[in-house]
Amino acid sequence: MNNDNKIHFINREELNPIAFSVMGASVKNDSSCIGWFGSGLKYSLAVMLRLNVKFSVETHGKTFTFDTVKKDFRGEEMNIVTCNGDELGYTTEFGKQWNLENIYRELYCNALDEGGSVEQGGDVDSSNKTIITIDDHRMLEEHYQKDSNFLFDSIPIHTAGDAQIHSLKSGSVRRLYYKGVKTQEGSYDMQYAYNVTAGLELTEDRTLKYVYQWNEAVTKLIVSLTDKKMIQNILTAEKYSFEQTVSFESYCIAENMSDEFKEIAQEYERKGKITNLSLSSYIKGLNPKTIEDWVKPITSNEDKQLQEAYKLLESNDHYVQGWDLKKFEAESLGHLGQAKDGIIYIAQKVFLMGPRELAITILEEHLHLKTGFGDETRQFQNALFEEIGVLMEKVKSLKEANEYALS
Repeated sequence: MNNDNKIHFINREELNPIAFSVMGASVKNDSSCIGWFGSGLKYSLAVMLRLNVKFSVETHGKTFTFDTVKKDFRGEEMNIVTCNGDELGYTTEFGKQWNLENIYRELYCNALDEGGSVEQGGDVDSSNKTIITIDDHRMLEEHYQKDSNFLFDSIPIHTAGDAQIHSLKSGSVRRLYYKGVKTQEGSYDMQYAYNVTAGLELTEDRTLKYVYQWNEAVTKLIVSLTDKKMIQNILTAEKYSFEQTVSFESYCIAENMSDEFKEIAQEYERKGKITNLSLSSYIKGLNPKTIEDWVKPITSNEDKQLQEAYKLLESNDHYVQGWDLKKFEAESLGHLGQAKDGIIYIAQKVFLMGPRELAITILEEHLHLKTGFGDETRQFQNALFEEIGVLMEKVKSLKEANEYALS
């Protein structure tokens, strides 16, 4: 072996053959451990044999030699993994989706879980250690870029609850970190490296079982920020970035939001600067606008329409000018009028419909104030029918008077 290419994964505990021969063998019950399925070492050995990676395993003076033996299974040839000539219960297809990055991650995390380390080059005495040594330039490349896949040597710039934010050394990343380890690639570039340290479920191949759990932890982490510059970066995140696309409304973030984040977000919402639509909607909902916030001055032309509407109403014995009337700019297309606190509010667009539609809308709100009954109530429906009945009687009287005059 070339000593310079060697990567040594060093564990303090003696390696028991059960670890690579029995399925589901794991005694890692400590929540601080990164792995606990008991399959990672078996995956690693199988994949290294499949990819022709040169490696050795030594533990407390013992040497384990791994190889393969070909067997036929239903007409197909398979390579069964062997240890010191004995067949194990799996083939080199075990861990089919794994690559060298997965292997490095697994062996590195195992070393950390056992209080060990990873070293490059030279030789290591295995008399009181377990050493998995790999001599392969491809694994050396994985070692050189380990800082991209692990955050163990990084100091978080913000921590809240069970999550951390780390600064990026350059550019942007798409990595989803759990307990300081990259689990998988996300769909969008990120401004920061986000690391969730507890409370998530992983699949057996060490990827997130439910990505939404990671997203929830990270959104709660983001809104806990107090640093003004970081908050501004999040609020104005570029299009198609993680920070611009993640759904804040999907999670209960209210109790996690800092006063600083809320204040800056509300300011940016008023200025229309928040790029994440779900976050914008959430911030807007914290202090929803009332109809008073949408009031606009009535123009001279609108006042002419209003006076015509009043005349039309008075000609039918509806005297409504005792109520204060204000114009508002409606958010909803169907919002034409509202009666509130002795004031009639009329949407701006109603003034464009002409005096007749304006009079009808004013009459409805007048009746709300007069009767005290709200929309879509039986009582208000009865009040409207009563008005219709009165109008029918007036029309009948006019017809009778007109017929009498003609006779």
